[in-house]
Amino acid sequence: MKMVDVFQYKVRFYLWIEPVLLILLFSSGSCDGVRMVDLRVPKQVMLGDRAILQCHYDMEGEDLYSVKWYKAGQEFFRYIPGDKDQRITTFSLPGIFVEKVNSDANRVTLRDVNLASTGRYRCEVSAEAPLFNTVSQSKRVQVVAMPRDGPRISGGRSSYTVGDKVQVNCTSDKSHPAAHLKWYINEQLAAPHLLRHYPIIKHESGLETAILGLEFQVFPNHLATKSMELDLRCTSSLSVIATSPDMKLQEKFHYKIARHVSGAESFKGLFLGFYTVILLTIVM
Repeated sequence: MKMVDVFQYKVRFYLWIEPVLLILLFSSGSCDGVRMVDLRVPKQVMLGDRAILQCHYDMEGEDLYSVKWYKAGQEFFRYIPGDKDQRITTFSLPGIFVEKVNSDANRVTLRDVNLASTGRYRCEVSAEAPLFNTVSQSKRVQVVAMPRDGPRISGGRSSYTVGDKVQVNCTSDKSHPAAHLKWYINEQLAAPHLLRHYPIIKHESGLETAILGLEFQVFPNHLATKSMELDLRCTSSLSVIATSPDMKLQEKFHYKIARHVSGAESFKGLFLGFYTVILLTIVM
């Protein structure tokens, strides 16, 4: 084949392929169709409150076929505008109670949320035939339950003397998540090596209880206070920022103190214990 023929062949090929490429380019751009704009769900919501899940999207010229909501991969809400008889359909799931009158193509309202309502929620939007373009997005919702009461101290004695071993536990009230516990000895934060950590107790209701132990040997400085007392305190705290039913952020804060005060058994015991500690130190 002559060079002139090859050149003319390439020119004809590029003249033919250029409009085809342009058509494909514009077609691929228009096939994107429906686009997810924003998914708004509360990160934390109080036990028993209402939760509003909002799904905002742009159909970009296409017709809406359906909006579906899933929790942990299971569908619980369906909105089909083309179904004149039943646009909204709900499916039963643990922790899911949909208010149909306050739900539509852009939002789903859940009432009386409980701990089973905690999970990942996904909104899925689909366009009409023939392409049925679909987009989705998911976010997690956590249901929070604050402790009703303060912590409890167990294992403490009414009196101690130098050389005794203190073994006490602090137990939080039920909540979700579990409250954070701290120990104080004579108003000083207890050293980490004195603490005994226990696994979180998970109740059938979904609530959780925390337990933190404290173990140490009584030294003279522990009883060398004006009142000759050993003051043990345990604090329970939990702070959350929950979304109210009117979609406003509100801070919930729990802070309670449990106190156990023990006296010295006797002055004699105090000084004998003091000399005992010294002798043991010398021998060792």
